[in-house]
Amino acid sequence: MHSVSANAWLVRRFAQFGVGLFLTTHFYASAVDVSSMSFKRMTGCAQVQSQTSECLAEPLPFGATSFVLAQGQIEKNSAETLAMMAGDLPKGTTIVLQSTGGDLLGGLLLGQYIRAREFNTYVADEASFGATGLQDATALKKCISACAYTFLGGVQRRVAPRAELGVHQFRSKDKTLDSVQTQKIAATLGKYMDTMGVSRNLLDQALMTEPGKVMLIAEHNRKSWRVETENDQSVGLPKFWHIETSYGGKQLVYQSKKQSNTQAIVTAAFARFDGQMKLLLIVKPDPAQEGTSTWADFFTLRTDLMLRVNAKNFTLKADTDWMRAGKVNTEGTRQIWYLLSPELVAQLEGTSAFALQPLWRALPLGLDTETVFLTPGLPPLLQRSF
Repeated sequence: MHSVSANAWLVRRFAQFGVGLFLTTHFYASAVDVSSMSFKRMTGCAQVQSQTSECLAEPLPFGATSFVLAQGQIEKNSAETLAMMAGDLPKGTTIVLQSTGGDLLGGLLLGQYIRAREFNTYVADEASFGATGLQDATALKKCISACAYTFLGGVQRRVAPRAELGVHQFRSKDKTLDSVQTQKIAATLGKYMDTMGVSRNLLDQALMTEPGKVMLIAEHNRKSWRVETENDQSVGLPKFWHIETSYGGKQLVYQSKKQSNTQAIVTAAFARFDGQMKLLLIVKPDPAQEGTSTWADFFTLRTDLMLRVNAKNFTLKADTDWMRAGKVNTEGTRQIWYLLSPELVAQLEGTSAFALQPLWRALPLGLDTETVFLTPGLPPLLQRSF
């Protein structure tokens, strides 16, 4: 959720620890230097005419046609490296991970970037590399350590039959972590897993693994802990809605949408309070508007909200004033709550999309007039007691 789990928050959190966390493990150590993670666009071998072309062998997951081979050691700037080459790649692109780990913060930032772009992740085994090579042979069919957290960023996630995904205790490259630092890092990883919709059982497994060893996560645990997504998305659509736990312990079901021509983001989140469903609207400004008085002026008064669903318009009155959206968000990010009637909740459970249009006095710079949210995956979340 862009408005809640911003990259800047992760960077600040790790800066507080005063240590550089580099999650590699002696269990898989190589006798030679391991190359930094590189990213290369690939295609499936069935899609190329020449047998000499470098490609990934089938079968490949998700029915995708765009692939990026990510191999080597994860660094703090790996997300930036991927962003520089991934400009026009469509959502649904599969990131094929082959890595024995690297920098923990870098792994989390890379996972966040993958989720923001709505990419999928896949840990391939040797069957995929008949017509291409790996620069780091020790990484073949592996995604362990920091890579395992990057893997969680995929909208859809799959591990090949003979591939390995593993975790271990985190530790510093240069000094011993004290108990306070360990607890803070564990809390940060737990929040990251909540954001990605993954059970914290994975974190428990990492913390319980004996020092110097890696625990490979069995397939049944990958599925039951939602580390690996089930092959049940028959409509071929990713799960657009995610769950995050707020600082007050309330679970929010949310979806974030970047605005058409700027980096501003609008998020719709649902939560239930004492049996009453509420909608939380979060508005994050484009960086150019951050901190300007012009931007702040739009949030001095409550704003009505038009919700369009199934060709019907519902005007919602704000249940609160605009407020800053938590300490982990940018200074200019604002949020406001709305009550939802049972009729409107029923409408949301029976539609493929809905649109939100705040009834601004004047449209804030950088925002679209309305934002459309797709609903696959939302109905069962609205029906549960979260």
